[in-house]
Amino acid sequence: MAKNAVRAMRYRDDASGYIWIDGKDYVLVMHPILTEQEGNNRYDMTDQNGVTVTQNVVTSAQAGGGYNEFYFTKSDGVTAAPKIAYSEMFEPWGWAVATGNYVDEMNAKIEGMKASIEKQFSGMLLIYGVAAVVMLFAALGISAVSGVRLTKGIKMVESNLHQASMGDLRFTVSPVLMKRVDEIGSMARSLENVRQSLANMLGSVVHTGESLMQISERFSEKFEYISKSIKDANQAIDDLAQGATNQANETETVNDKIVELGGEGRGIRKGICRCGGRNP
Repeated sequence: MAKNAVRAMRYRDDASGYIWIDGKDYVLVMHPILTEQEGNNRYDMTDQNGVTVTQNVVTSAQAGGGYNEFYFTKSDGVTAAPKIAYSEMFEPWGWAVATGNYVDEMNAKIEGMKASIEKQFSGMLLIYGVAAVVMLFAALGISAVSGVRLTKGIKMVESNLHQASMGDLRFTVSPVLMKRVDEIGSMARSLENVRQSLANMLGSVVHTGESLMQISERFSEKFEYISKSIKDANQAIDDLAQGATNQANETETVNDKIVELGGEGRGIRKGICRCGGRNP
């Protein structure tokens, strides 16, 4: 049953791969192609180069498994070609289980696979090339759109900065710009913060100016009142000075009169003394 199960085993796409079994006594246990040789001892079987095929296969199997190279006749019974076999020993029954492939068939298979791979690779290169071109154009398109969007945002920020440099803070930075997550959005948000800060500062300055104006007006009113009071005081002082001058003149006149009267009195006293001899 085991021999029949192994006999039916095939591999490769064309089912040309098969497995045979040699005993460790070099007797052919099973061969799906050379069925007529089953039971024969193949110890002395050699190829055209004198390689002992069965001995080497069994020896490699007993060594734990290995490869062997030799010439062997193909299934047409005529063509001898180089073959590479691999064998392992199934210890319970002493079977050297082996399989092999002809080198020319493997090379043809490799060349076919190589051609298929090259064809697939060429197709992949074509696909990748087309994809690269598409991605390049897409990148250029995205770059162009991004460039326009970036330039537009920069121009808007530049316009607002120009207004701010002229002292005009009546603009408002575009909310669309401030929602952006790139550097332009960051600039727009910073500009709006600066605008609001300057507007608040100017508002405070204007309010302070208005307060100062009101204080100045009140001060002017007080100054006019003080000036008027000073003028009134000066007038009063002038009046007092004029009065004092007049009084001084009058005093001087009175003094002259007194002096005159004093002179006359001395004359009278002198006359009394001459006349009566009495003390005045």
